[in-house]
Amino acid sequence: RAKSKIHEDKEFELRPHTVPSWTIEEYLQAAEHEELYRLIEPFLDIDRSAAYLDVKDPDELTEKEGRLRCKYYFAGGSCRYMFEVTGAQVK
Repeated sequence: RAKSKIHEDKEFELRPHTVPSWTIEEYLQAAEHEELYRLIEPFLDIDRSAAYLDVKDPDELTEKEGRLRCKYYFAGGSCRYMFEVTGAQVK
């Protein structure tokens, strides 16, 4: 946040709130909910055959997990990059 106004911070009892980045496990767990997955699926448009998946055999992954892992490679823990922009925009 920009410069704080200390008097307002005290008056309204404001404190910083840090939100940690998502892990791949959290993305995979969230994608188990089909309604959410249908909403984010258009943004998981990265080629899953790429060698950067960091798994020994990409064919062992389900389609959903492969797409999420590919996108995670570029988007990382940023939910905005993962769920709101296409793979081409993230690259």
